[in-house]
Amino acid sequence: MTRTLLLVPTQFELSLIDAQLIQSWLNGNSTPSEAGITLSTQPGTRVTSPPAVDGPLSTKIFMPGGNAIALCGFGMVVASARTAQLLAELKPDQVILIGMAGSIGDTLELGKAYRFSKVLCFGIGAGVGSNFVTASELGWEQWQGASVSNADSGVEASISDALDLQDSKTPLRDRSQFHLMTVSAASADFHDVRQKMEKYPNAVAEDMEGFAVAVACRLAGIPLAIIRGISNQAGDRDHASWRSQEAMDSAALLALESISK
Repeated sequence: MTRTLLLVPTQFELSLIDAQLIQSWLNGNSTPSEAGITLSTQPGTRVTSPPAVDGPLSTKIFMPGGNAIALCGFGMVVASARTAQLLAELKPDQVILIGMAGSIGDTLELGKAYRFSKVLCFGIGAGVGSNFVTASELGWEQWQGASVSNADSGVEASISDALDLQDSKTPLRDRSQFHLMTVSAASADFHDVRQKMEKYPNAVAEDMEGFAVAVACRLAGIPLAIIRGISNQAGDRDHASWRSQEAMDSAALLALESISK
């Protein structure tokens, strides 16, 4: 049985997922129809704490379906450290990160979820705004890989400012080629977005944890899939216009539907 760890950054994002989807995930169902799930447009029962992960870490949190859920935390620093802690303790076969993201441009639809093939890092380097220079442009790798890289682990010799996401051991059906940009600070306005696009013109969404989780998984040699629900346009800070609940339910549905048995 493949043991899959589902990571959600924050308690807020977790609370937006319909409880039926959470339970179906834990039970190992691969499609909503198998679980008898029909989501309405009205809010359903929401999750108030991570099922089976509320409390001290335990290697016994995996449910009979082979799945578990945990919070990885908000932002690049905590998400990377927390993911590394969870991977060392739980030793999953694969990881799926879901959460909200802001759309860059008009490629992605608000309220829908998408799987990403590459994750990019914006914010680690030198300078700010239009003067920002990435670590790679400075001539630095974020990880040179001197001590952990070997032919069997799947760990890359170095980690730069972009990571291709490995195929999960349980293949995902969605093979889209969308690029996700992980930022140290969310865009405050559309001017921020335009400056970031100068560095990464192929990015179609912005989040704050994807690259961090990808680094932790890459160093551990564990496959990762990233699925993000599009809650808003990047740079739009008016939460009244966000479609957060739809985005999270869509992300959970895609994670549930896209895993082949």
